[in-house]
Amino acid sequence: MTWYELYLYWLFVLKMIEMYFWAKNYLYPNDESAYYLHLSDRVFAVFLGLLMIYLFNPFTKKHIYVDHETKEYLFTFATLTLFYLIPRPSFL
Repeated sequence: MTWYELYLYWLFVLKMIEMYFWAKNYLYPNDESAYYLHLSDRVFAVFLGLLMIYLFNPFTKKHIYVDHETKEYLFTFATLTLFYLIPRPSFL
């Protein structure tokens, strides 16, 4: 297993942690769960930004091939990010 694959798995774990805090904040909103949701979102954004810089760096001479697995991960991350932008119903 390469460091690249480990990094993708690490991003997946971070996204699952973020989704956990999203669900907790969605069902039982309070300041603590909102804080951890914001924190996990920021940590995930930093690590995803580093991946984007690595994949799409125009100043490197090395060509980086974005394989199918990476495309699936990026698609999943984008879908989950859009999913948790759904507003919370007023009856919850």
